[in-house]
Amino acid sequence: MRLTIPIPPVAPPPPGTSQRDVPTCADLIVTAPLNGETHGVDILKNILVALLELDTAVRTMPTANPKPNLLPLFARIDELTKQLPRDTDPTLLHYLHKKSYEKARLWLQDRDAENQVGNCRHV
Repeated sequence: MRLTIPIPPVAPPPPGTSQRDVPTCADLIVTAPLNGETHGVDILKNILVALLELDTAVRTMPTANPKPNLLPLFARIDELTKQLPRDTDPTLLHYLHKKSYEKARLWLQDRDAENQVGNCRHV
């Protein structure tokens, strides 16, 4: 069973970036077990929302005054990652544990094909 969870819209693109550079408001698609249990879906949704917030904050850094404090977002993502079920996709766990937050965001948005191979040879 596949679940589609709507994600709230993100801020408009900062000056100097194209709409393509801004995270989409694509729905989060996750695979739920056949028994209908959705344990972990809310955690995944919250991780994606935090990753979208982080992406928006990073994109505003060049023009923001004062600069946004990213540490609470990092802490929130780390805490949510610790709450994921053991059967979470290993690719997503790899991205989150290695702090590859853009890759994790793309994976959660069902856009993993856009990810580039990293230094560890993992896409």
